[in-house]
Amino acid sequence: MRKLILAAAILTATTGMAMAGECYSSYSTMTRDPQMNVTRENWMAYHGQSYATLDIDHDGNVSKAEWELYTAADMKATDEARMKYYESMHNDVDLDQNGVVSQSEWGDYYNKNFDTNDTDKNGTLSDEELMGQTTKGS
Repeated sequence: MRKLILAAAILTATTGMAMAGECYSSYSTMTRDPQMNVTRENWMAYHGQSYATLDIDHDGNVSKAEWELYTAADMKATDEARMKYYESMHNDVDLDQNGVVSQSEWGDYYNKNFDTNDTDKNGTLSDEELMGQTTKGS
C-alpha cells in the first residue's frame, strides 16, 4: 500500500502526466514493418509496455486502485464520460472479474483486439486499421 501511495504522489507530481498519456496516445510511435504496418509482435510489445506502466507496484497484476489512479491522471480533469469508458474497459479486460487485471488477461485482450482490428486479416495493422481501432477485445 505504501508503494502505491508513493507511486500516486510521483505520478501526480509529474508535469503533463507523461506516463498517463503514453498508454492511450496515438499509435504513431509504434515500431512498424518495412511496409509501415504494425505487426502483432510490435502491437503486443507496445501494450506490454503500457501494462508495465499500469502495474505501479510491480506485483504482476493491475489492481482496481492502480487502474483508477492511472486513468484519473490521464484525464487531467473530471470527465465523467471518459471515466465510464475506463471503467468499462477495466471490466472488459478483467476477464475473470476478480477486480485485478493479470498480465495474461491483458495479453489475451490485446491479442483479440489485434484480430478485431486486422480487418483485412493480413497479420498487420495499417494506419487505416489503427485509426479505426475499437478497443474491444472481441
